Amino acid sequence: TGENRSNMGGLRYNRCLTQMKIILLVNPDIESLVAPFEAITRLPTLDKRTFMTPLALSTLAALTPEDISVDIWDEPVHGRIHEATNLKKYDLVGVTGYVAHHQGAIRVARFFKRQGITVVGGGPAVSASPERYRDDFDVLFIGEAEYTWPQFLADWEAGIPQKEYRQVVKPDVTQSPLPNWKSLHGALSHYMVAGVQTTRGCPFDC
Repeated sequence: TGENRSNMGGLRYNRCLTQMKIILLVNPDIESLVAPFEAITRLPTLDKRTFMTPLALSTLAALTPEDISVDIWDEPVHGRIHEATNLKKYDLVGVTGYVAHHQGAIRVARFFKRQGITVVGGGPAVSASPERYRDDFDVLFIGEAEYTWPQFLADWEAGIPQKEYRQVVKPDVTQSPLPNWKSLHGALSHYMVAGVQTTRGCPFDC
């Protein structure tokens, strides 16, 4: 009957939801003294909590297949992650950051690894000094991630992730997807500016 078909469709939909994997991408807070521009953004009259939107994480979200759900947690905006933080049960956690975020990145990685969750790390700090992160992360990304992130996700879902993904070839920026800001909807007003990608830094590996 039509009713039975409707129920069957709902059953398939529910099954799809239960099987969908969920990834959390984290931009850690800076553990040391706040940079001067960060202090300015946190003036109460501006209602700003940090300087720039996490363009790298939103690009990773756009590179992720639609059958995997992605949440972005930007600690300067959402708060530092700790035991009392109300979080979903994630299948995978990715952490980015500059050198200034080193302590925060390690803190976040150890927090989720204690829960038995696979934790991957990338960004300028990991690319510059991967040896500082190997003990606390299950997988490291060296260089850009337009090509290695999709490859890793395929390996991860197949149960055969590598310990390191290194992207040597510079990506064609015109092929990089538009950022996926869906996870940050409602929080964008807390940023001073939004990043727009027009070029991809220096092409040399000094």
